[in-house]
Amino acid sequence: MFRSRDYSWSDLILLIGTTPITGLRGIEYEEGQELEYLRGAGNEPLDIMAGNKEYPGTLSLLESAITALEQASPTKSILGQPYTISVSYLKMGMIHTDIIGPLMFSKVPKGMKQGDKFAQHDLPFLSLGVKKGA
Repeated sequence: MFRSRDYSWSDLILLIGTTPITGLRGIEYEEGQELEYLRGAGNEPLDIMAGNKEYPGTLSLLESAITALEQASPTKSILGQPYTISVSYLKMGMIHTDIIGPLMFSKVPKGMKQGDKFAQHDLPFLSLGVKKGA
């Protein structure tokens, strides 16, 4: 019998704070670090130097989910508010959770086009870290 241990979309649960987000359409997040060659005499690098780390991401939500977050905010805006996102992957009784945050959203786009069946928007964010396997 074939059993895949890869995760599928149906295995993912996302929480913002303690609230499950059902209007989730996508999540991307990454860890990055600036790297630069250390150069000296000649044309070959001497070493690789590591610099600043960064944790950007994008949350894709339905308009109704964005509106619910805005209504729950004391300022009625998700901009300028710190959030924590929990991304849990559930497969065959095993749970892997990444905690992203604290984070802040940098944009809240709005809009629709003729023929759209729903409104989906990408919310870019910057985080102070990702705790894997929490």
